[in-house]
Amino acid sequence: MVHGLTWQPRNLTGLVKRIIPTTALAVVIVVLGTGVRATAGPVAAPAAVQTVQKPPKVPKRPKGPARGLLRDAVSISGPRGIEMATVVRALTLTQASGATSTLIHQATVELIGTERGTMPTEAIAAGRGVPLSIVAVSPAGARGILGPDIAAVLARGALVLGSTGATLRRAGVGDRLHMMGWDGSVDVVTVGAIVDDARVLDAEVLMSGDTALRLAVDRPQRVLSWGFAGQRAGFADRLRAALGSAARITASWDPPRPDPVLSQARVKMLLGEFTISRRGTDVDVDPAWLAGNLVRQDLPVIGARTCHRMVMGPLREAL
Repeated sequence: MVHGLTWQPRNLTGLVKRIIPTTALAVVIVVLGTGVRATAGPVAAPAAVQTVQKPPKVPKRPKGPARGLLRDAVSISGPRGIEMATVVRALTLTQASGATSTLIHQATVELIGTERGTMPTEAIAAGRGVPLSIVAVSPAGARGILGPDIAAVLARGALVLGSTGATLRRAGVGDRLHMMGWDGSVDVVTVGAIVDDARVLDAEVLMSGDTALRLAVDRPQRVLSWGFAGQRAGFADRLRAALGSAARITASWDPPRPDPVLSQARVKMLLGEFTISRRGTDVDVDPAWLAGNLVRQDLPVIGARTCHRMVMGPLREAL
């Protein structure tokens, strides 16, 4: 069985998380070899967008596996998404093994406004947006991997927010998020539920495939397969042998990575959040945020570098 749009795995009880921050967000956690161009002129600091020095308190993560996640699953992905030819081959192989599969779409769109009732809840300046990580999954796929409650929310066309994303947004059920898609289109969608981050696959926002398509998010990131009872290791090995270097195969029973990557929401909670504006292919980061958070210092071995002030100390110790 094959479902429509779906997921980017994080930790299906151990499935390796593969959240990659946006190019803009990566600026704050990676040593910069080149500068970041900021828009000229003052930009009003948003009321709820973290342009201030101190990020909000990071909520504690619950212990143990989150309810609704699969115990056994295999993720089939590529270095930059997954090519459609690989998707077709992967789906053919998984169906032949009697497994159920679903496509996962993951992307970053821009949040340009939030509201509760008729009142805005974030002061995001006109022409600017907040990078927002999303994952799209069909309701049928969500039922299989995340449970019927989340599937029901997606089937109504509503959003599911992770607890960390909801904290960043100061959002509640019934609030509406104004999002700008890859093609510049804007969609306004209601928050239908707030759950543990693992149940939105460590994205800030989980949405249905139909909602993602309205934002022009139409490039699959991976195939997720499950339901291969009694074939765990053999199933993953057959996929690796058949797909070769065209795909990366990870399984929920693989050993944990020694250097797991934080989700974008967690990075924002730790380091703060900024707004951006676009000029063609250029991304301009809020100059007030840059001034308050990026520092340039001389470091051992690598010399003068610019990075986030909270990263500079650990970076110096690591060199």
